[in-house]
Amino acid sequence: MKMQWVVVGILAGTLVAGEARAQHKTPNQQPNTAAAPESLAGEVALGSVRITRGVTADGKPLPAGTYTVRVTAQEAKPEAVGTTEALERWAEFVQGSTV
Repeated sequence: MKMQWVVVGILAGTLVAGEARAQHKTPNQQPNTAAAPESLAGEVALGSVRITRGVTADGKPLPAGTYTVRVTAQEAKPEAVGTTEALERWAEFVQGSTV
């Protein structure tokens, strides 16, 4: 009976020691982070949209029609949470030559 307890004790000790040795001692190498995105300079046309009914944008009425959407070079204020400052810009809806 004593011999069985000795064998069980040795087996348990070996398992515990094996798990302790399997643990990482140093932190894993973290991947490099990407560089901060760069914004395009000046105004950038994104495309055209068709609005089927009148809406309000920036407190001004925007009648139904087809508009060209462009991003201005002016940074948007107040700042949006969680974005890069250089990428916060205003969007304009242009119909003909009217903004």
